[in-house]
Amino acid sequence: TPCSASGQPYKISGCTPKMCLAPSELEKQDYQVSEHSLEMRFFSVMAQCKGLGKAVVKQCKRDMEPYVIFGCLPFTCTTNKTSADDGYQVFETSKRLDSWDVTADCAPGFEGTAEVKKCEKPLTAYTLSGCSPIKCAMAVHEELRDYDVTVTDMHVPT
Repeated sequence: TPCSASGQPYKISGCTPKMCLAPSELEKQDYQVSEHSLEMRFFSVMAQCKGLGKAVVKQCKRDMEPYVIFGCLPFTCTTNKTSADDGYQVFETSKRLDSWDVTADCAPGFEGTAEVKKCEKPLTAYTLSGCSPIKCAMAVHEELRDYDVTVTDMHVPT
């Protein structure tokens, strides 16, 4: 807007600062992010890894594009390599440490209470415990008198 009298400043209006956008929540899930300013000329975003790695934040190159964040390893446990033959049936819904949902049951031929313990560090395996093979007892002596029995294994077949 032009000035209204000599010596008065003219006025500038109608401009908006160039801005970076934040990446999606999914892209930021392994980071603790502090966004101080998304305005490009005063850009200030700090990040730390929730797990392992070194967080790096790069300012956007163009107005209204997201800044880039990288460098952290996924905040998850790895799959335990156990199988039903080892005594467990495992159900993995989420191996992420911040939304953990891994459960287990004892497999057929095993007994106990299956327990799943999440990993203590990202990208290491969770642990399973609590199941052991069902082991039969020897038949009562009276039941065996008419049989010639050789016992090779007392475990229930799986």
